[in-house]
Amino acid sequence: MAYEHKEGQGSLFKNEKANDRQPDYKGTIVIGGVTYEVAAWEKTSQRGTKFFNS
Repeated sequence: MAYEHKEGQGSLFKNEKANDRQPDYKGTIVIGGVTYEVAAWEKTSQRGTKFFNS
């Protein structure tokens, strides 16, 4: 049985990228009973702090 997210929950997983334009992480989230695909890129700020950008 596949894992199903509860309302307002989601997951991101490391993406096996074929090129640099693809997101670093991909996953899904459930909002209002609808499952959405999400993507995030790992970035570094000018101060050196790492963060996710979508």
